[in-house]
Amino acid sequence: YYHEPFDLEVVTDTWEFDGSTWTQKNPTHQPPISSLETPDMVYDPVNQYTLLVTGTDPFQTWKWENDQWTLIPTTAYAGDDDPFLAYNTDEQAVFLVKDSMTYRWTGSDWTQSSVLETPASLMGLAYDQNLSRMTALVRDSSTPGGIIFYLNNGVWQDSGISTIVQASPPQTVGFDYDPSSQKIVLMGGHEGLGFNELLRYIDNDELSYVIMDGGPTARIGGAVCADDSG
Repeated sequence: YYHEPFDLEVVTDTWEFDGSTWTQKNPTHQPPISSLETPDMVYDPVNQYTLLVTGTDPFQTWKWENDQWTLIPTTAYAGDDDPFLAYNTDEQAVFLVKDSMTYRWTGSDWTQSSVLETPASLMGLAYDQNLSRMTALVRDSSTPGGIIFYLNNGVWQDSGISTIVQASPPQTVGFDYDPSSQKIVLMGGHEGLGFNELLRYIDNDELSYVIMDGGPTARIGGAVCADDSG
């Protein structure tokens, strides 16, 4: 995906990383992506394929298996928010949060969960394996930041943790669980304030910050993923 503020170009291609080398794949079909939509992906270890959900309205669900993208016919849920996916290791199921709804993947379709108070305007979603709870970063409309929500006993609850400190939070962030530190990691910063990329992590329901030396320069968009292969 290539982006310039006044010149948008969408590149739809698929690559695989084997631990040392990126290789471009040439599947027969590619999931549809537009310049204003951001898809999300997650690996489903139970079904042993990668799921991709588009930001289209209604959204589409694709699986990556045997070097091919395959569109999975699912219930057509409407909505124009970007999707966020996370794998729940305890329930061994993929969850999707989109347009103030929480969905669970059955292996063939999405079912609306009985979860209450699903927040809107997500910026990140990850499952905290250490604390056994789904965690979401939600955009705060009243401030230039975001708030952490936890899914507890079927209800999304505001944790009271805010991301505002030192640098304005980015438009999009990297947000994932790190098995090594057993913490949720949030990565993002603001180039205009001159900081290097901010690394933040949730520890004992508090948000800690580290300004990295020698790391990537700060930006308003990005992604982060933990490699737990050892």
